[in-house]
Amino acid sequence: GGGGGGGHIGGGGGAGGFIEGFTVLTDLTQTETITVGAGGAGGIEGAQGASGGSSMAFGETALGGGGGGYYLGGNDLDLDGASGGGGSSGNNDTVDGGAATQGFAGGSSTRNNTGAWQAGGGGGAGGPGVSGIDGTAGDGGPGLTSDITGITKFYAAGGGGATADGTSGIGGSGIGGTGGSRSDDEGTFGAANTGSGGGGGSLERSENEGGSGGSGIVVVRYLGENTATGGNSSKILIDGEVYTVQSFTSVGSNTFAVEENFAARI
Repeated sequence: GGGGGGGHIGGGGGAGGFIEGFTVLTDLTQTETITVGAGGAGGIEGAQGASGGSSMAFGETALGGGGGGYYLGGNDLDLDGASGGGGSSGNNDTVDGGAATQGFAGGSSTRNNTGAWQAGGGGGAGGPGVSGIDGTAGDGGPGLTSDITGITKFYAAGGGGATADGTSGIGGSGIGGTGGSRSDDEGTFGAANTGSGGGGGSLERSENEGGSGGSGIVVVRYLGENTATGGNSSKILIDGEVYTVQSFTSVGSNTFAVEENFAARI
């Protein structure tokens, strides 16, 4: 899941990990546990956003995104994640964004000479978060596309940073949350089941709440009619052949039960 945006001139949340691959299951009695990670909660007032939960399937783990920083957090916060959360400078000259383990780093935040505050955007699976500087908060980093469901979609983008007096950052790839500003205080949520970061919250209202990160998703695709159970099942046609797509969108533990041998793209 994506990281939550920070509260009070908050940095954008970082995206969760994006993994594609192939697996072959040969044990007909095998039951796989598939875990879908939750999005991290947005920070309220003087608090950073929470990191997102990890998604796990077939021995692979897509880590959760890092939460965004907040006004007085400085460089002491842990904003690291699959993609890093955006930094927030507050009274510091420059605060770095979080580091990434599976994607890209969050954007830094620099307080300019006029005292304007603007936070960095969260990193995405497809690129880093933009740094906040000169009255403009950083945009969230872009996500990556996949057509595994039969429709090309973006996943795992970063959330935008918040600003006090300038321009707020927008979410990456249209699915990350947008940062708040004086006129629109709260950050928006990352899109559900995309693993995208939430937008940072600004400062005018009582809670300055950052947007929560979007929950994760696990998708399994294989040739032929249903040969396994679990998730939401659909059929798509590729080059004249029928494929089954099973999408797991419920946060927490899910079960994928194999009924016969098949090769699956996950």
